[in-house]
Amino acid sequence: MDQTRRAVTILGAGTQGTRLAYMWTSRGRPVYLIDKDEKQLERAKRGVETLRSQAQSSSTTSGECGEVITSSTDGLPEAASKSWMLLECLPESLKLKRTIVKELDELADAEMIIASNSSSYTIEEILEDQTLKQPDRFTSLHCCMTL
Repeated sequence: MDQTRRAVTILGAGTQGTRLAYMWTSRGRPVYLIDKDEKQLERAKRGVETLRSQAQSSSTTSGECGEVITSSTDGLPEAASKSWMLLECLPESLKLKRTIVKELDELADAEMIIASNSSSYTIEEILEDQTLKQPDRFTSLHCCMTL
């Protein structure tokens, strides 16, 4: 994989997407945060800034943060081309998750990791009965963040 692709693309700017954007950017990585709702993207950017402020006041972070780059879903192909991982943080709907992983499989290059942040479904449940180009690149990625 191209080592210059340091970014992570997060699809879904709700609570988990916001927290994961903070987590990845606090490690100096750029994050593309994708959502269909512009107001949600604005809330998420403010949420990342709030988390950064909390972390600075408690001295749990050091170094320079990566940038949060927001975009509508139209920006997903460009964001994916600059990322090493696509992470879905969409609402807990199995039908929705199955639809999006199929779309991400078609969009992403063969070496890209595609992860689900689902807390309700295993990756096996999401992938069940799907015909995918690269089924071995999918994983569950549910993080625990401390401040």
